[in-house]
Amino acid sequence: NGAEAVDVVFSGTAASVSAGRPGPYTLTAGQSLRVRVDDGRDVFIPFSEEDFGDITQATAQEVAAVLNSGLIGGRATVEAGVLRIANDTQGASSRLEVGDAVANTVFGFAGGPQVGSGNVQRLRAVELAEVRALVEAAVAGVRVAPSSLGALQLLTQSTGPGASLRVQGDAASGLGLDALLHTGDASGATDVLHLEARDAGAYANRLEVEVRPPTNGAPETFDVLVLEDGAYRESFPNLSSARGDARYVERVLNDERTGSTYVRAFMVQPDAIPDEQTVALSGGADGLVGLDDTDFIGSEAGRSGLLRARRSAGPLPSPGARARHARRPQRHGALLRGGERRPRLRRPRLARGLQRHGHRLLRLAGGRPRRAL
Repeated sequence: NGAEAVDVVFSGTAASVSAGRPGPYTLTAGQSLRVRVDDGRDVFIPFSEEDFGDITQATAQEVAAVLNSGLIGGRATVEAGVLRIANDTQGASSRLEVGDAVANTVFGFAGGPQVGSGNVQRLRAVELAEVRALVEAAVAGVRVAPSSLGALQLLTQSTGPGASLRVQGDAASGLGLDALLHTGDASGATDVLHLEARDAGAYANRLEVEVRPPTNGAPETFDVLVLEDGAYRESFPNLSSARGDARYVERVLNDERTGSTYVRAFMVQPDAIPDEQTVALSGGADGLVGLDDTDFIGSEAGRSGLLRARRSAGPLPSPGARARHARRPQRHGALLRGGERRPRLRRPRLARGLQRHGHRLLRLAGGRPRRAL
């Protein structure tokens, strides 16, 4: 709006670790260095004699070259003769761990995970919520919200021809924002509330959102109803466009437990009240355009589709043929409960043997003992 420019800084540093001593390093063929980048697996990078002019006097540059040949997601460098390993990820989510006997005794690397820093999690993949938090905290009168296609957009809270907005700086292109001057107009109606389907797909094209006057009649509030194929599915009464209100529309509709199962809400104009209206959602797609039967049937030559599964399973059996295991007799068992249970001695031969040798512990039902018990 013609005011002085305000800087919004996105910062992020990578997790890194430096060797505790400069080269040369005394290595032995077969030794390896364990490195873990972010939440990935441990990577063991081996050292062999052919990697060095003299493996017992390995220079920092030689070690860095070996590490870079096997390191994924990070890079080894040499600064002032000291070996340094850094994560490629810049930001608060950056993690790096170098640790084992070789790391400590040979290079003197610090143990434990090293952590990056910054006001965003990943400087090369900044989330819309992070942009929103930083911009709205630094620039008064500017609102961050997704467009109808989910892209980042900045909007002024003021409207009309006097409203203007321009973004400059090296971060603008990375965020997909141009450096042109954008001005408002006097058309009157402006976007107030953005609603989008919770899940992608053409199903959401059947949804409509209706805005009604508030159920409780309170000023500066409104009701939102969600329809599917013309039938009412959800109702959220007495919503507010004020962020500090307990019934703030974003807070209510976007709640994971009690919010809408169909749509998500994003306020475009804070504190503005949407007019009474019914709007249909549009633009959803399933990504199946252009597919036909051949995409599912596939071909044996191309090893695709259902014909690939048939080829993998082998030739089909000839009509009337049975699988070998089908000709084997099958035993089926069942447990029948009920009736009187008769006691039974399972090993009479052992019992008679005990009795024959003078043990007076068993009596055989129906048998004739050789000696009275």
